[in-house]
Parts: sequence; structure tokens; C-alpha cells
Amino acid sequence: MIERRSQPDRLNGETTLPLYCGRTVPVLLAVCSRALQFGQFLDAQHPGNRQDACSTLRREGAPKSGTGILPVRRCIAGVTLVELIAAMALLSVLVILLFNVLSNSSAAWTAGQAQTERRNSARALGAYIARELQTALLPLDPTDPTTLQFTLNPPAIPADDCNPSALFWQAPIASDQSRGDVAETGYFLKWDTTVPSQPKPKLCRFFVNPTDANYLIYRQPATWLSAGILDAVAPADNVAGNAYRGLFSENVVGFWVSCYAADGKLLSTGGRYDSRVLQKLPRLVKIFLVMVDSRGLAKLHSKPDYSTAGAADPPDLQAFINALPDGVRQAAQSYTTGVYLENAQ
Repeated sequence: MIERRSQPDRLNGETTLPLYCGRTVPVLLAVCSRALQFGQFLDAQHPGNRQDACSTLRREGAPKSGTGILPVRRCIAGVTLVELIAAMALLSVLVILLFNVLSNSSAAWTAGQAQTERRNSARALGAYIARELQTALLPLDPTDPTTLQFTLNPPAIPADDCNPSALFWQAPIASDQSRGDVAETGYFLKWDTTVPSQPKPKLCRFFVNPTDANYLIYRQPATWLSAGILDAVAPADNVAGNAYRGLFSENVVGFWVSCYAADGKLLSTGGRYDSRVLQKLPRLVKIFLVMVDSRGLAKLHSKPDYSTAGAADPPDLQAFINALPDGVRQAAQSYTTGVYLENAQ
């Protein structure tokens, strides 16, 4: 409760302002009061300036009802230089502490927001890949090696496009169905090293309609995939009017794929799978992603070492993230999803 007094308090012969909020006077209020008194003292030294704050505050009698303002009977000597310096130092400490609190709170909120965005982006990427992957096809005769194929890390694909996985298949998802609905599709990760000290990851979507000249699965089933075909279908840059065709995401730094049978047995031994050899589709395909936000990518100055994830299945994504440089590691987020293929036997 605020306490009102009819007469001013006296401390060491000096008149003070009333005490509010119990009997504890905030430090900053005391400093302001002292500064005001010092200004009143200086003004009182100049006769030509009598109509100042000091003379205005010099009143007699009780305060106005309900205002809480008590009379000030005389001007008081100002603060000493030592007191002024101490007050300024204390105020500086308080400002620095407040700034640190606000800065830490802002950093924590930004980090949490970035993590949420990475998680949502990874979930969206995984869901999109899963929709296309679950309808993967094989021919009616699985022993026929000259038709539809499901392949992981095919030998025809250069190592620069397998980081560390590249997956390709056919599915009835053609956007132009004038010559059928079975399109060639797939996903692979490559690195743009145009600026060697600032490599950029690019998760690419390989997609070829039956009407495209690069649709070769029936005409050239043994060579329907190659480095030249990937560059033509998914260059993922803006050179020669490519308009970033095939670019799916710029924040994925690691893309792993594992294939499993219905009983859970690993089929993609050595990181490879070929339906022409096994003559069937895998029942379950697991997709593993590691994403880094744009601020973290700016601190990445070399391509990551994928061997840190180990050769076992599943890959050790946490070990891979821990091996990333400082500043990149904190901005990394892993994501895993499993896709059951509808047409698997």
C-alpha cells in the first residue's frame, strides 16, 4: 500500500521525497531525485533565473488530495562527482544486464524457430518423395531385364551425384499422359562447387514424361540413366536458361536410402539395389535426410565426409552431424521416413 505523509521525512538534516512501495526506494528513483535536486541548487545560484524548477516546487501546506505530492520546503545541495559516477556505472551495469537478457532470449527464440522450420521442411520433402515412391512399378514379368527398373546407386551414375545415395524408378505419375502415364523419376544429391570455398548442396528431382526425348526406359533400358541424362533432365542451375530445372531443395546435405524385404531383411547390400538382379521390388524403403538452414550452410566450406555415418544400416546420422564443422553442426536436423511400396510382392 502507498504511504502518504503530511510532513516530509528528514534524513541527516535533508528533506527527501516520500517513500513508496513499502520503505524500499528504487536505486534509479533515488538517482533521479538527486539529479533534480542538483539542478535546483545550480539554478538557485543565478538571481536572474528565479522562476525555475526550484522556486516552482517551493510550496507550503499539505499536498493536493489524491496526488501523492508532498511539499518541498527548500532546495538541497547536489550530488558529488563520486556519487554521479557511481550512479552512472550502476545504470550502465543494469543496461548491459538487460541487453544480455534480451539478446539471449532472442537467440533462443531464433534457434527454436529455425529448428521448427527445418523439421517442417524435412517432413514436407519426405512426404513428397514418399507419395511418388509408394507407387513404384515393375513389369508383369520381373525376370525381364529390358523393361521397368528400380535401382539404387546404379553404376552408370557418377559418384559426384551419389551423396551418398541416388534412387531411380518408374511410376504412374506422368504429368503429360498423351503417350502413357508411366514416368521415370528419382532423387539424387549433388554439390555445386563453382565457388570451392562455398559448396552448395542441391537435392535434385529426376522426372521424365513419356513424351520427352530423354525417356529411354523402353528404347534403351540398359542406358536409360547416365551422367549426360541427369545433366539434361535435372541441371539444377540457371545456366543457358535452365531456370533451375530439377532443383528440389537447397538445404539437404545428406541423402541416404535403404531397401528392405517384407521380413525386414536388408536388401540394399553395399548401398546398391537393382531390381533386374533381385527380380522384385523392396517391400520397405527408408529415406534418411540431414538438413542445414541457410545460416549454417554459409559456414560450410567443404563437402561433408559421408563415411562418418558408417557403413552399417541404418546410417548413424548423429555421428554424421557431430562431424560437421562448428556453426554448421548446431544448424543441422535429421529426418527419417519409411515408405511401403504398394506393388511389392
